[in-house]
Amino acid sequence: MFSLRGDIVPAIDLAVLLGLPRTEIGDDSRIVVVDSKSGTIGIVVDRLRDLRALESALEAVPPNITPSVAALLEGVVATPTGTVRVLDARAIFAAEPLRALAGTQSTHEEGTSP
Repeated sequence: MFSLRGDIVPAIDLAVLLGLPRTEIGDDSRIVVVDSKSGTIGIVVDRLRDLRALESALEAVPPNITPSVAALLEGVVATPTGTVRVLDARAIFAAEPLRALAGTQSTHEEGTSP
């Protein structure tokens, strides 16, 4: 959790969603804020190289990517510096760890235990 302009926002570790070890927080770590109709979340990442507008159409997620990770991607695109995997914000909001967190929060807000 972190405070964003006075609002408390949940933060999730992208590495955990992708099945990787927890992110070691360091000088390059960032929280990427994602707003959607479902709400606002912060995604903890180990580093953020840059933000870019993609002008190419997205290609399908390659079949060699683990299904649980592929479910979080909207697609991939080739760029001059390499392949970029594009996250699907809706899928991240719907990911099981976030649904579990949302259930825990609403249970605590109602004053009952999970």
